[in-house]
Amino acid sequence: MAIDEIIELARSGHVEEAIIRINHLRDPLEQIKALTEVAGILHERGEDDWSIELIQDANYIVRHTKDPYVRSVGYSMVGFALSKLGYIEEGEEFFKSALDEVTKIGDVMKTGEALARIAGYIALTGAVDYALKLFDTALEIVVRAEADYIRKTEAMTTIAEIIEEAADRLYAPKAAKLYEMAFDIFEKLHVPQKAGTVEKKLMLSRIVRTAGFPEVRNALMEGRYRYALAMIGRLLSGEDRIVGILEEALWMKIGNNPSYLDVVNNILPQLERLSFSQEGVKRIAHLLTKLGKLDGALRFAVKIEDEIEKSEALQRIALSLAEEGMFKEAEVVAMKIPDPTIREQTLREIKTIEPW
Repeated sequence: MAIDEIIELARSGHVEEAIIRINHLRDPLEQIKALTEVAGILHERGEDDWSIELIQDANYIVRHTKDPYVRSVGYSMVGFALSKLGYIEEGEEFFKSALDEVTKIGDVMKTGEALARIAGYIALTGAVDYALKLFDTALEIVVRAEADYIRKTEAMTTIAEIIEEAADRLYAPKAAKLYEMAFDIFEKLHVPQKAGTVEKKLMLSRIVRTAGFPEVRNALMEGRYRYALAMIGRLLSGEDRIVGILEEALWMKIGNNPSYLDVVNNILPQLERLSFSQEGVKRIAHLLTKLGKLDGALRFAVKIEDEIEKSEALQRIALSLAEEGMFKEAEVVAMKIPDPTIREQTLREIKTIEPW
């Protein structure tokens, strides 16, 4: 049985059956991964004692394998599992052990891949910047290796896939950094299909900065918009829920799905009933501008307290009006811009757009 099926079995509540299936796996690294993933599921259900037992079982397999590749990657899986349970210092110790073991791998290409897998698990703890440095080192190891072009390309493709997989499991702002790196690798390797997919994921992660939970992004990538809306409603509340719904609507608009208008129109009445933080005001003004709801965007833009940020928000609205051919309205908005430099620049740009 594949690991994904075992994990799904555990998620559906059949944990004992999942553990029996894990024992039938022949690959020790697959056993370690399955045990640590199921441990994470048990933690989410509040069964930490059972979770710790599975992590200990995984660690036993790691310590008793002679393969340094399995030990290095296995220790990182255990480190991540412990970190997820809140044992941060203990997790860090396992990551250190993983990095020690990776130096013992005899095959340079496998060293690069192992380091990338360790970096992937470190990224999942939230330490994305450190993980990016390790990914860079892994790529450098592969590039400098004495191997033919095909093997190097395969190794770099694998590293990019590991980066993408880690990004898929992270909240959007952190995921975006990893997607950028994965996209850059795929593009340089001339793998257009994978580059295109990662570029789409990157664009989405930049849009859904508030609603950017992995499960929400996955649903949006697959076009399951109603499911994503329901999930946003369950995961977020108040201001964040409003912003998250507008983010989804913008993604739908970019994807040429006309139903985005229904989503926006359904949420607009709620904008009048809630009070928003300054961050929320700025974000909503930006999203409504992108969504073409310029009257609503204007109502929020004028509430921005920072003079430069208010000026930039009003500038975007004025130029959007000009692009729609509403030049008089654009000039009226431009005249509300408090910063004189941005105001004059906006008026010039409106004149540039306006036909003779």
